Amino acid sequence: MIESKPKLKVESDIDKLAFYFRYFFFIGLFAYFISIFYQNSILFSIFLIIILFFLFYSRYNQIKVYSEKIEIVKKGLLNLNTSIETFYFDQISAIDATLRIGGTKGAFIQLIGVFRPSVNLISWNEYSIVLNDGKKKSFSTQIENEDLLKVLELIKRFSGNRIKVTVAQPNLLD
Repeated sequence: MIESKPKLKVESDIDKLAFYFRYFFFIGLFAYFISIFYQNSILFSIFLIIILFFLFYSRYNQIKVYSEKIEIVKKGLLNLNTSIETFYFDQISAIDATLRIGGTKGAFIQLIGVFRPSVNLISWNEYSIVLNDGKKKSFSTQIENEDLLKVLELIKRFSGNRIKVTVAQPNLLD
């Protein structure tokens, strides 16, 4: 079966920027430890393994909406560490979303949080997909409100308004 192109693909620019920043940082760190490896090979081997672990498991989120399904993608640099969860619209009974990241203030707070995680300003949008069998899959993402609202509207439209969509938008940024 030939896969069609998604009708909509959304991702957070800040999340993607942080992803590539981490990659370049860890690659630089990896190169540094390789260059001084001979000084203490056992210790630096441990550091190199830890760095490889972070390089392999670093990912950012994407949501792809097709005419009959939605894909939640955790995208890595290599396809080897990219994971995709697919939900067909006829399997979904409801989607509940709590949207916190929006507008210029949201992007600014995300940007500060990326470079200063100790400030604890990174705020995540959360959504849950409730399946027909009662199972619930929950996700967190840094994709902005506006983009997630487009996704939810498209899902409602493609499902013929069969999927119940509930959106809560607490005003956390004022």
